[in-house]
Amino acid sequence: MHLMKHFLLLCAVVVLMGPKAEVFGQTRPAKGEGDENPGQYLGEYFVSRGAGLALRPPVGGTQIKPVAVGMNIVQYVNTEEKWALRVLQMVFEKPAAMVGKDDPSTPGVDESKTMPGVLAQTVQQLLLQNAGGKLLRQDVINVGKQDTGMIILRYTQGSQTYLRQAALIQRNDQHYYVLDLTSPSSRAAGEGEEKEDPSEAMAVRIFNAILDSVQILDLSLIQADNDARLYSARSLMVNMSARAKEVVAAEQYFRMVRNGKDVGWSFVAEELGQRLGENGVYVAILTEGTSEPGGKVNVATEAFCQDSRRSEVWVSVSVFDKGGQKEQVSEIGQSDRRTKPKLVGGGGDDRKNGEPPAISVSQRYVLNVTQTSKVGATRMSRELSPHYLPQVFAHLLPRLLPLREAKGYLYLVWVSGERELIHRYIDVEKEKVVDFGGRQVSAVVVKDRLGLEGNPTFHYLTAKGQYLGSETPATGVAMIATDQKTLSGMWPSAKIARPRVLEGWRE
Repeated sequence: MHLMKHFLLLCAVVVLMGPKAEVFGQTRPAKGEGDENPGQYLGEYFVSRGAGLALRPPVGGTQIKPVAVGMNIVQYVNTEEKWALRVLQMVFEKPAAMVGKDDPSTPGVDESKTMPGVLAQTVQQLLLQNAGGKLLRQDVINVGKQDTGMIILRYTQGSQTYLRQAALIQRNDQHYYVLDLTSPSSRAAGEGEEKEDPSEAMAVRIFNAILDSVQILDLSLIQADNDARLYSARSLMVNMSARAKEVVAAEQYFRMVRNGKDVGWSFVAEELGQRLGENGVYVAILTEGTSEPGGKVNVATEAFCQDSRRSEVWVSVSVFDKGGQKEQVSEIGQSDRRTKPKLVGGGGDDRKNGEPPAISVSQRYVLNVTQTSKVGATRMSRELSPHYLPQVFAHLLPRLLPLREAKGYLYLVWVSGERELIHRYIDVEKEKVVDFGGRQVSAVVVKDRLGLEGNPTFHYLTAKGQYLGSETPATGVAMIATDQKTLSGMWPSAKIARPRVLEGWRE
C-alpha cells in the first residue's frame, strides 16, 4: 500500500497503437491466391524480458500492457475487426503435466480423468466461458523445442460466430505460456463442416504464424539477479519491525502534481497501536485528486499489521465522481500465517506402547482479498511466499531501506489494479543532486518498479532518511512533501483528516 498506489487510480493504462491494417476481414484472398506468407500480417516483435517471451502479434491492434507482468503479459485488441489476442502465463506451485496419464498399476481408476492435465483443464474452462461452443481441436504439438497444447473451438455470441484458438506453450513443468486468439468467422450458425470458411482458414494460418514467431528467452541472468535481491530482502526483513517503529511519522502532507500542475493532495497518518490485543503499526491515507477533465477521485485507506507480520488487514474505499455521477469501489484484504499441526501416520494403529502419536507442524500463509463495486463482489485467495510484504510495510519500505549502500531488493506485494501478487523491484542508488519539486536537492534515489519491466517510480530521501517525495515520469505524477498550512491554502475546502475505514469492518 505504498503511497503511489493511491495515484495509480488517477493514471490511465499504457496503450500503444499499432499500424493499421485489416487482418481478419473478409476481403483476404483464399489460400493459394497470393497469401502464402501469413507472416506479412504480423507486426514488430513484442518482447517481455520479465516473462521470458517474445512474439509477433497481428498488425492493426491496440496494445494494452498491464501495470506489471503478473499473470497477464500483454493484450492486443481491434474493436473494428472484432479480434483480440491475449498473452498470459501460468505458474504452478507444483509440477503440472500437459496431459494427464493413466496409471496401469491402478485398475479401475483412470488418473487421466481424475487428475486431468493442464490441456484438458483449459479446454474445460474455455467451454464453460463459451457456452454451446464446439471443440474442433485438442492435441499436443511442438513449437520449437517446447511441447504445446493446441485448442480450437467455435462459438456463437448473438448473431456472430467466433473462432477461438489457444496455445499452451510449456516452458517447464511449472511454467506455461498461453496465447489466446479470438477472431470473427463468416460461417453461419449451424452451418456444416463440409466447406472451409475462408475467414477461419486465414485466422488459423495467422495464429500458426504467431506461434512460429515465438521465442523463449533465457531467464538465467534474471533469476541470478532475483536470487541476490531476495537474499538482501530477507536479510532486511529480520529487523524490519524494529526499524518501522523508528520511521513512523504521525502526520505527512503531500502535493499531487501532474505535469507541473497541482491536481490533488494526500494526507498520511502513521502510528503504533494495538488491534485485537496484538501490537503493530497503523497506516491511514486520504487522497483527493482529479482523474480526468471533470472527474474526481477520493481514496481512503487504513491498514494494520502486527509487529510479527503474522497477520494484517486493510480496507480501501475509492469514490469516483464523474459529472456528479458517483461510483464507489472498496477492497478488503487480510493475510494470515498460521501453524497447522498434523498427525504423522494418522495415529490410531500406528501408536505403540501407549506412546502419543507423532505430530508434524506446517505453516500456511494465505492472503484473502475482496473487491466490491456496483457490479458485485470478487473474492480472491493467494498462497504467500516468505518474501511477501504486508501493505503497511510496503508503504514504509523506502524509509526502511539502508541508504548508505547501493543495493537491490525484491519483494512480493498485492497490486489491487492487477488483482494479483506482483514482484516489486527496489534499487537504492547513490546520493546525487536532482531536480525535484521545482528546485535542486541532494537526495538518495530509490528506484521502485512493479515487475521487472514496470514503469519506475523514484523516491527521494535525504541522507538522514527524511522523505522528500516521489515521481513517476511515465505518468507525469509527482508527490511532493509539504505541510498542512500549504495544503489548506491551496485547497481551502479540503477535509484533511485521518480516515478510519477499518472501524466498520471486523474479521
